[in-house]
Amino acid sequence: MPFAALVLMFLPPEVTNAAEEALLPLGMTPESMNFERHWSTTVAMPDSLVLSVLSDVWLLPAVAFDLLESRRACTLAPGPGGGFDELLEFLRAENLRFEAVAEGLGAELVDSLSLVLGSLWAETDTVLPGMEWGAVFSCRGRAVPWEYSEIHPESLSALLQKWPGTPSPNFSEIIALAVSAPDRWLDSPTIPATLPGVEGDAVAWSLEDPVPWVVGGSGPNRYLQGCPFALIVDLGGDDFYGPGVGGVVGAAGRGFVTMVVDRAGNDTWESGNCPVAQGGAVLGFACVVDMGGDDTYRSSGMSQGSGMLGHGILVDLAGDDSHRATIHAQGAGTLGSGLLVDASGDDMRRVASYGQGFGGPRGWGELMDGDGHDVYMAGFCLPHEPLLPRDNRAMSQGFGMGLRPFIAGGIGALLDYGEGNDTYRAEVFGQGCSYWYALGILVDEGGQDVYSSAQYSQGTGIHLSAGVLLDLSGDDQFVSRNGPAQGSAHDLSTGFLFDGEGSDVFVTDGGQGLALTNSAAVFADMGGNDMFAVRNLGQGQATWARGSSGSGLFLSMADNDRYLGAGGDSTAWGEEYSAGVDLPAVSPVDPEFIEPVGDPASLALDSLFSVASEWGVGGNAERVTAHLNEMVARGDESVAYLLAEHLDSWDGLEHRAITAVLKGNRNTSLAALLSLLDGGELSGRRFSNTVSWLGEVGMDEARPVIEGLLSDTMPTGMAVTVIRALGGIGAEASVPVILPFASWDNDLVRRETAVCLGKIASPLARETLETLASDAKLDVLSAARRALELLDEAGDGLTTR
Repeated sequence: MPFAALVLMFLPPEVTNAAEEALLPLGMTPESMNFERHWSTTVAMPDSLVLSVLSDVWLLPAVAFDLLESRRACTLAPGPGGGFDELLEFLRAENLRFEAVAEGLGAELVDSLSLVLGSLWAETDTVLPGMEWGAVFSCRGRAVPWEYSEIHPESLSALLQKWPGTPSPNFSEIIALAVSAPDRWLDSPTIPATLPGVEGDAVAWSLEDPVPWVVGGSGPNRYLQGCPFALIVDLGGDDFYGPGVGGVVGAAGRGFVTMVVDRAGNDTWESGNCPVAQGGAVLGFACVVDMGGDDTYRSSGMSQGSGMLGHGILVDLAGDDSHRATIHAQGAGTLGSGLLVDASGDDMRRVASYGQGFGGPRGWGELMDGDGHDVYMAGFCLPHEPLLPRDNRAMSQGFGMGLRPFIAGGIGALLDYGEGNDTYRAEVFGQGCSYWYALGILVDEGGQDVYSSAQYSQGTGIHLSAGVLLDLSGDDQFVSRNGPAQGSAHDLSTGFLFDGEGSDVFVTDGGQGLALTNSAAVFADMGGNDMFAVRNLGQGQATWARGSSGSGLFLSMADNDRYLGAGGDSTAWGEEYSAGVDLPAVSPVDPEFIEPVGDPASLALDSLFSVASEWGVGGNAERVTAHLNEMVARGDESVAYLLAEHLDSWDGLEHRAITAVLKGNRNTSLAALLSLLDGGELSGRRFSNTVSWLGEVGMDEARPVIEGLLSDTMPTGMAVTVIRALGGIGAEASVPVILPFASWDNDLVRRETAVCLGKIASPLARETLETLASDAKLDVLSAARRALELLDEAGDGLTTR
């Protein structure tokens, strides 16, 4: 695709223009970063999209953004459904479809595929509970067909390629059917019955249907292991779902579909060490839709939206939920698809490995989360030996993986919508990363997010693979203790990290536009006052291998940035076939966040001051300034109001506004403040504010009055206030009345005396300041030493006023 066309797909023109500008001195264009990287031409089952982004690094952000937008329009906002009967008919058709596929393969091949897939992602050295060989059968009461024997990678490749594949169902339509399914039964009475695998009330059921079904009542029901109902619709209550519920293993002989629709309640899903549950499928279709409540999901592997030889879905539409699983879970697909959708709520998710948007061979895994402050955790169980034995492999959070060197991987994506402040932690491999002919995608739409990893993360492709991370807005933190990371690539790979508006922090050992061994990598930050730290290689660098180079590109669009590494603020740099540029432009305020000015002239003083004393920055600056100017323009009326209603103010923003109004009406303010002091009845905050404002407004005319307030018996706080006001005026005539306070016992007074004398910068204070420069208290001696420096700068005879 022509480079210019990519601008229309996603990348802002500032990025594409900066890329062209940075590469031009090297005799390059952005397109010349692309070249053929599909070197292992005999790899099995390569994905066409993966091959495209592997050879064209500029496609990565467009693919990720397109996925974000397409999913927003369907899965997170399903349309109207058809009801219970339509849902049941859909499940019957799915059951027949998978039954026909299984018959076509034959029982022996079905058992082989199910056994191998059931332990494909288990580690031989650290086998987690539920991931043992044959557990997918034994947990469902079927004997394991044969004992474990190691399979050669080429034989594994041949076996996996025998799976014919099944079309992914329309997830949005399924969710819509599920949401409408309970409506038919809401007014139905409960029927006393003793049903297998069910404890609690029931409304209706059928054990004779090709898809056995039950409708549970609105009370707290329990659905236990071995429950024979393939469709469960529960109308409400705080329910319990036991081991294996919501999961299907087609080869276990109990049908090829399962679905649970839970309408309401704070539910507990507890599968223990039984794998394939809670929207997990191994040869079949499984789906769980929970419509509301603060729910808890716990399971071992192949659960919570996991599809192997089929499709698995877990949808939670509302509530603050907790998800915990081990292997291949929370949106994971291998020879199938897995989807986890959480529409809203502040959620906590933890997976051991291969989850939270994971795509294995010919697989698509996806995790989509709507608004909320979410926590994503991955790792903690499988040591990354021997390289990082104290860290663990995550392979999660938008991660695709193949089986090197024979079998290509799939696509894993994590999409987080809304403005939530999210936390992502993946130890080794994760966060928009991939390994061996795969694609990993992570997109976060907004919020103040934190990304943490140990290595191989945050928009990075590893070994003929591609990874991309887009964070579209927010003040974010990105940390990867080891590289490559943060828009990097290694070994004929591509990587891209794009960060939108926000003041961000990026820290890694190696990365930020780092291309290792014939790769292409891009790091692009749109704006904000950022910090970029790289300990070793990075920030637009590449290495040579196999007799040729790759290309790394670093782009920072605007504002005042800090660097540790090859880059620098408002500069351009380059070497061989890699480059970086930091543009000096200032980011404009997003129009979305500009507050309307309104009509200050129409407001009463209390309402006017309320806005004038707000924080006047960013999109609020013009509004605050307009209200403050209106207060100044009202003159005597504003001064009288402020001294009557806000003389005891403690708020810093109010002080700033009050000072501006008083200075703008100096004559009126000076007379009013002096009148307040003449009364002699001020104390506490009212006294300190009056003196402070008088010092700022009255200047030398107020000096004699303020000096007259000093006495050797006055309270410490009042002494500090008066000395500070005299320092603000800065008249040499005040020095004789200030010097005695340098010998006070209270170090706050001594410190303020040193600061005041530094502001006045009179030679009359030198001896006293030299004494204070040896004070026992750090604050006093440092203030005195700084005052002596100011005295020297003033020429030891020139005062500041």
